[in-house]
Amino acid sequence: MTESNLDIPRSSNQKALREIARAMIGTAPGGRLETSVEYQERLGIGAGTAQKALRSLVSSGAAVIRSHGHRGTYLVERDLGRLWQIAELGPVRVLFTPPGAVEEYGLADGLQRAFEDLAVPLSTSYRRGAAQRAALVADGRADLTVVSHGAAFESDLDIVRYHTIDLGPDTYYRPDSIVVVTPRHAATPPRRIGVDRGSHDHQRLTMAEFPDDGSWEYVDCRFPDIPAAVLEGRIDAGVWHRMELLVPLHLAGLAERPLRSERAIEARTALSSAVLLADRGNMPAIGLLTELDVATVRMRQDAVLDLEPDSEDFREQIWPR
Repeated sequence: MTESNLDIPRSSNQKALREIARAMIGTAPGGRLETSVEYQERLGIGAGTAQKALRSLVSSGAAVIRSHGHRGTYLVERDLGRLWQIAELGPVRVLFTPPGAVEEYGLADGLQRAFEDLAVPLSTSYRRGAAQRAALVADGRADLTVVSHGAAFESDLDIVRYHTIDLGPDTYYRPDSIVVVTPRHAATPPRRIGVDRGSHDHQRLTMAEFPDDGSWEYVDCRFPDIPAAVLEGRIDAGVWHRMELLVPLHLAGLAERPLRSERAIEARTALSSAVLLADRGNMPAIGLLTELDVATVRMRQDAVLDLEPDSEDFREQIWPR
């Protein structure tokens, strides 16, 4: 965080300012704030310090509050960017799945823009596995993570401990992004099917497209490695979430086809929403999510998804790393 340049008196108790600002971030407009006595007891500050901090926050433009007598004081409006700076919270830490899928690049761009509009800094990092990312959020080592609707609501994830924001259909898996990869010139129908048993979504999609009716042999394989496993001859086919590759599939001797099973197509639709998770105890993160402009996120993602694969803009934003 850069040093605050807001018009806040130097004599104000910085601890009170910081903690009350954090409380305001976690309080939706219209919500009741703690009383001066409650701040005094919780923060261990003097009798007049809480009132002075509240006045400083109001005079700086960080918040608008209104007193309702014995019913308490309520937050009317807030400037999240100003509050975030005063609260000294640093960048919001967002965890993504390792990069590759175009949808993810679009989501990252959209979230970056939405947080810029709130004047709140953002940092991104990556970890494979929705459960692993969610655990880091629960442990306080990340503030937010992005998972699919299936991972959020259909897996073993203890979703009740998280605050969630659904970004809408096709934001995690767009309709044409789930394909089946096979050798380009296969002499026989596929028999060995790759399945990632560590991925709820991949298991569901695989078993829907290649049901367990005795026709297939299932081979453990991480879903990003499906093309490589087909090339190596370890499997004959596998469901794959399209990623941008330095060497396109067809130049590597591979082919892709869309899902054919009605069950698999329905599964893709059901899993397709991206969901943001924050731990329910992380009130600043929840406060941000309540004001996140989902329309901005989706608009920016759509702009990325609409880029022509051969365009310079596409290469600059999504070129494989």
